[in-house]
Amino acid sequence: MDYFIQSFRSHSYPSKASPIVLLVALLLISQLALAASSQQGAVRSSRIHQLQTDLLTHPERSAEMITLILSEISHQQGLARAIVSSGVKIKRQIRNLYQVRMPASKVKAFLDKMPQGISARLPYPHSINTVTSQGVNLTGAGDMHNLAFDGTGVKIGIIDLGFSALSTSQAANELPPTGAGLNIIDYTGTGTGGINHGTNVAEIVHDMAPGAELFLAKISTTLELQAAVNDMIASGVQVINHSVGWYGAAFYDGTGSLCDITNTAASNGIIWANSAGNARQQHYLNSFADSDGNLSHEFTTGQNYNTISVSSGKTYTLVLNWDAYPSTTVDYDLFLYDGDPAAGGNIVAASTNAQSAKGRLNFPYP
Repeated sequence: MDYFIQSFRSHSYPSKASPIVLLVALLLISQLALAASSQQGAVRSSRIHQLQTDLLTHPERSAEMITLILSEISHQQGLARAIVSSGVKIKRQIRNLYQVRMPASKVKAFLDKMPQGISARLPYPHSINTVTSQGVNLTGAGDMHNLAFDGTGVKIGIIDLGFSALSTSQAANELPPTGAGLNIIDYTGTGTGGINHGTNVAEIVHDMAPGAELFLAKISTTLELQAAVNDMIASGVQVINHSVGWYGAAFYDGTGSLCDITNTAASNGIIWANSAGNARQQHYLNSFADSDGNLSHEFTTGQNYNTISVSSGKTYTLVLNWDAYPSTTVDYDLFLYDGDPAAGGNIVAASTNAQSAKGRLNFPYP
């Protein structure tokens, strides 16, 4: 089925010479982002509102465990005390960010108890990137192995989303034994398994540098990512591989919370290797254009929508991002239609919440 995407600008351009650049990414990983507003307690992201809406029609989701990221966006004091007093345990803290976990049915009541000036969101959307393992022959690494350059004495970190079938890989001599060349830590509280993407990445690293000591870390949020980096710095890791793509956390211009994490690693002498991603045909990037002055972006001249094809049985996330940093008076909206908007297409979903200070959909994101 074909769907139509439309983006509107509801305020004027900031005073800058270059036009605003829009980035819309389509991801096959999560629920569709919808917008709403909060009247009490913590300021909720639109994805939290959508979760609460889903619970009304799908009560069977009420027992689903949900991870929330809370932050003090107005230097509110005592957030940790407020969280603990509500009966919820803090799973992780990085600076002014707090990670908590609870059943979906308790999310609304918990956030209603939080002080004003607190931002709440779900973890940033993220997905694994494709693994291919013919690198040794393609790069000539075997010749380096023959010259005794096989990674011996080097510590390599692999931060990923899951390491299932690890023992199977070790039994097949694809990876070294745990404690004898391989170390692994789960930062999620759900165990080191799940998907085998991290195991596959570790096998590639081991193929390329069979003498290196491996440090594996399973994460699912940026707070867990920072914690893993901190521990790897303390352990003397010299190289980190992170074959994961994150969405909506920055504009891919070297700024943002994820870049702060990688900069921390780099400032401690770590080489950071990150895959480029697999979304070349799943994103749109262009400068905002509005020749007819109707405040709707023209994907092509005179056409205020872009068409995407979706399949039944899959879930999708749409992320709109723009480059108006560090501040902006521009507020964008995003709409998804089931037909041409000009021909009476119905709005399937929309994100119209107000943004401020940062160019991202579903603000506030700490």
